[in-house]
Amino acid sequence: VPRVLKRSKWLLCVVGTILVLVIGGPYVYIHFVQSPAPKPLTLTVAGQSARSPSPVAASVATTADASKTPPTSNAASSAAPTTTAPSAIAGTWKPTGQSTVGYRVNEVLFGQHTTAVGRTSSVAGEVTAAGTRIETANLTVDMTTVKSDQDKRDKEFTGRVMDAATFPTATFTLTAPIDLGRVPGDKEPISVPATGNLTLRGSTKPVTIPLMAQRNGDQLEINGSLDIQFADWGIPNPSIGPISTEDHGVLELLIILARD
Repeated sequence: VPRVLKRSKWLLCVVGTILVLVIGGPYVYIHFVQSPAPKPLTLTVAGQSARSPSPVAASVATTADASKTPPTSNAASSAAPTTTAPSAIAGTWKPTGQSTVGYRVNEVLFGQHTTAVGRTSSVAGEVTAAGTRIETANLTVDMTTVKSDQDKRDKEFTGRVMDAATFPTATFTLTAPIDLGRVPGDKEPISVPATGNLTLRGSTKPVTIPLMAQRNGDQLEINGSLDIQFADWGIPNPSIGPISTEDHGVLELLIILARD
């Protein structure tokens, strides 16, 4: 009997040790070792951040959705009307190296919650404007360059998840002009919808993305986010091994444009 009791205690110690490593290990890593996830991309307005519209409202759109125009932001509506000339934004604009596009996905590792964020500045294309309207926009993102803080996650993202070898780019093409109504003053954010075709992993769908836009000196800034349901785009769920994710993530962007 003493031998049996001794063995039972030994087994309990082993099980207890395993539980501590399985539960405590991820907790220590996530909360004390791993760097905090980068904050959502935002515009900078008069020394403070103007957070992008909630991605919950930015879902895959129908034709009817394209006709809906969300109200202007509080920051825009409270600002005094501007007399800025339409020529302030007229012309062709291209993304600078300050532009950022990426993803944000919630992960769970042995009951511990964390947020995975991957981003790239490899954004190309052009935007044209005339009067108070954005007439065209064609943007391309190099998906092979998206990086997070984890090499293994990046290999999964460019490999199994997004298959960047087969689909190396993601694109957005505006299908309806964006009418600003007026040209905003410098660093005066306005809320506008962008309706167009988004291509991810070879699948193209119509979407309407709520955006925050502003002039910042001689540049234009465009910020927004879109909720992406993985199954809708043929994207495999990123879950692997002990790491599980939700069935959706957020596509976020901050496009900094300079006149061509």
